Amino acid sequence: MTISILLLGLITVGVIAGAIELLRLDTVTAGSLMLTAIGFIYVGFSESDTALLIVNSVQALVIWLLAYGGLRKNPLLIPLGLVLHAAWDLGYLYMVAGPVIPDGYELYCVVVDLGLAGWLYWSMRSMNPHRS
Repeated sequence: MTISILLLGLITVGVIAGAIELLRLDTVTAGSLMLTAIGFIYVGFSESDTALLIVNSVQALVIWLLAYGGLRKNPLLIPLGLVLHAAWDLGYLYMVAGPVIPDGYELYCVVVDLGLAGWLYWSMRSMNPHRS
């Protein structure tokens, strides 16, 4: 099961990166939108747990601020946000008791986060770090 989750994560990264390249989408805008969505996914896992909702919402806002900062100021904040979110995925396993997220989701998410972070960093490394 672990190998299939890893492969699915890598395929997901390839499909996303390929679509952005093929469609000639703006990498910074696409990365910012993806990071924002990724940050808010865990809010949906909070269900009726108020403390978990607050913690997940704070995490989502921090990730959203990195996405916005990447869009407006320095694009490298976007891959940084993805790396931080991968750390969040791993930490979530230890922070939350019980089956709050689907089995294997955290590993899949870590692979996607780190894969997209690497691709975006590679794509953005030569960009002007300060956008207007």
